[in-house]
Amino acid sequence: VLDNSLGSVTALAPHIGYANASMVAKTALKEGKSVNEVVLEKKLLSEADLLKITDTDQMTTPGICAQELLK
Repeated sequence: VLDNSLGSVTALAPHIGYANASMVAKTALKEGKSVNEVVLEKKLLSEADLLKITDTDQMTTPGICAQELLK
């Protein structure tokens, strides 16, 4: 479900920046792709980091998802 949700881009913004997060959302919507597909195609994050950030447990816990990656 989250793979196809444009809302998941919110969790990515601290990691890839607002401009990239916005671009990812627009591209996913325009091309009918998932947010994850676009992030990986644009090489904005590794697959491992993307999976950590978009983990449902991380996304439902208050704070920044996968904050340890920001250090």
